[in-house]
Amino acid sequence: MKVVWSFQGDPSPGSSSKAHREGIFAPSILPLCAHRAAAVNPPYDSLLTSPAADFRDLRLPPEARLLLACAHTNVTPEREIQIRAFAGAPLDWTYVVSLAERHGLAPLLCRNLHTAPASVLERLNRRFRENIFHSTRLTAHLISILKSFQSAGVDVIPFKGPALAQAAYGDPALREYDDLDLLVRPRDVPRAAAVLRACGFHPP
Repeated sequence: MKVVWSFQGDPSPGSSSKAHREGIFAPSILPLCAHRAAAVNPPYDSLLTSPAADFRDLRLPPEARLLLACAHTNVTPEREIQIRAFAGAPLDWTYVVSLAERHGLAPLLCRNLHTAPASVLERLNRRFRENIFHSTRLTAHLISILKSFQSAGVDVIPFKGPALAQAAYGDPALREYDDLDLLVRPRDVPRAAAVLRACGFHPP
């Protein structure tokens, strides 16, 4: 069971749905249960995590190869050479940016790409600034919500959103997310709902 609540706030950068255009944040309450992680395809997993991976054995367009090379929080000198080489080749830069935005990788592309047309860098920088503002707002909402849950004595675990961004990226602004997700025990759902109401959220 998933309970979605909404709160009027700022829309995420690049959002196009009606909910996002109206600036609705949607914290989700999920009863805590056991989850089994999906298996990762070993060849692709090793390729994407290996420092020496150059993606030449993947049949991908050069724009996708550049995006994959930039999709790292820590870029090694070897990876930096790859990025410069990919960026120096003839590319459809409109496709590069749209691909990054589609997969939520625009912040990492902005951080790691230093050689590109000025209009591309400006677009990425603008989106990155928007995402910093958006992620800061969502993180502030999350902190406030967690304090309210603590005061009410309701155990809660935040996941995805700012929590995942901080844990996996080291910086909430490097990951794009549109909502806040909270895990609570099934028996605590009514109390969690009351806490969210007190915080100004409401069910649809």
